[in-house]
Amino acid sequence: MSGLYLHIPYCYRACTYCNFHFSTNFKSKDALIAAMSSEIKIRANELKEPITSIYFGGGTPSVLEEADLNSLFNSIKEYYDLSLLDEITLECNPEDLLDDKLEFWRKNGINRLSIGNQSFQNSILKEINRQHTSQEAIHGIKKAREHGFSAISIDVIMGLPGLNSKLLHDDLEQLLLLKPEHVSAYQLSVEQKTTLAHQIQTGQVTIPNETEVNEHFLLTDQILTDVGYDHYEISNYALDGFEAKHNSSYWSGKSYLGIGPAAHSYRNNIRSWNVSNNNSYIKAINSNQSWFESEKLSEKDQYNETIMTSLRIKKGLDIAELKKSFPSHYSNELEQNIELWIANKLAIRNKGRVQLTMAGWLISDKLTSDVFVI
Repeated sequence: MSGLYLHIPYCYRACTYCNFHFSTNFKSKDALIAAMSSEIKIRANELKEPITSIYFGGGTPSVLEEADLNSLFNSIKEYYDLSLLDEITLECNPEDLLDDKLEFWRKNGINRLSIGNQSFQNSILKEINRQHTSQEAIHGIKKAREHGFSAISIDVIMGLPGLNSKLLHDDLEQLLLLKPEHVSAYQLSVEQKTTLAHQIQTGQVTIPNETEVNEHFLLTDQILTDVGYDHYEISNYALDGFEAKHNSSYWSGKSYLGIGPAAHSYRNNIRSWNVSNNNSYIKAINSNQSWFESEKLSEKDQYNETIMTSLRIKKGLDIAELKKSFPSHYSNELEQNIELWIANKLAIRNKGRVQLTMAGWLISDKLTSDVFVI
């Protein structure tokens, strides 16, 4: 079973914090959609097994017109085995949750929406250059319900400029009124060469410090788990049965194919990534030149990725499976670290698995890097 990811690199405007590959210039859109349809055909033989999930990410896939999505869907249906397909996710911005679009998405099999709301505070939305208001987001999400969407995920970002615990509490209370089946709660990462990084460096804005962000993380966990959400991955919560199937495949090491500029793929321990330039991608596809780079993961790389992804998820790291898959000397040092984690209440052992506690998740990057094999 495999996942199919399609990267749609267009946005109406640039959020201050974003470093994903995107463009606000739509002139190349038609040519790029055609090139993506060609890539779908060219790479059809790479996935031998049925596709179980499709994910339209970006960028902002909800900016696409009906003809764009039809072109991509027709190519996918022609060249891939969709007999086991049960999840099609579309990332969308609240301002795109319009009647005609929602109706079209439903008719074409999209059954899960991932809505980039980020905050319900209008002052914060303006600060990070989001196009929608809180009221528009609430209205759009209610519209999605009216059109029959029963799997809705809403994004929240902790650590945004101007955010404090009270405002985050208010955001989460508003979110719960909308009853999403899934919540993605991300900690803000300040990336180089973004507008936000420049604003911070020049003193134009300030962001919550590490202690405050940790408080936000714990507050989010408390509020959501108290009402029945399962904190199943470090940044993700779901009601029973509504875990993100596509994203879960990333954390469990399953194969996935990425289509479009900047998209990544993984299969048979080979990772590949497409060129992060729209015009270069289009030109390479149309001239039958290489549009991606790839690498074969070494045994050490595979081990490190297993550690990293497994400790991000609630069910944790299967120690017996790890020892069966990799040389014993890799895990000898790990065992010593695990005992220290447990002693410091950063992890627990549960039915042969090691699971990080909330305190462990707060410093998970450090814990995992400490046990990487170099």
